[in-house]
Amino acid sequence: MFPNDSGHCTNKAKNHVTVGVQATNEAGAKLPNVRVSGRFLDDYWMNKPVSAVTNQQGVASFIHDGLACLGAVAFLVDNATGSSGVFDRTTGPLTGSVIPLP
Repeated sequence: MFPNDSGHCTNKAKNHVTVGVQATNEAGAKLPNVRVSGRFLDDYWMNKPVSAVTNQQGVASFIHDGLACLGAVAFLVDNATGSSGVFDRTTGPLTGSVIPLP
């Protein structure tokens, strides 16, 4: 987050955020070829919609490169389409989160 030893944000500070979302059915089977739509959000102004299709392991990957020092970056899944099931917003644990260290 901080590109130098001063401990301060500069206009050169950047975030590189990677997210993997795994699509599964009710039985836990991985679902390939599902379009996952979501958005990267930060504490201030970012609301960046993105979408990707899951691979054979049921994982859709997302990358955001942008300005740092604008608060925590979050990823929210909006929808998943292409499987025979229905997207359920009430299930799916948060399996990890990272706050970068200076």
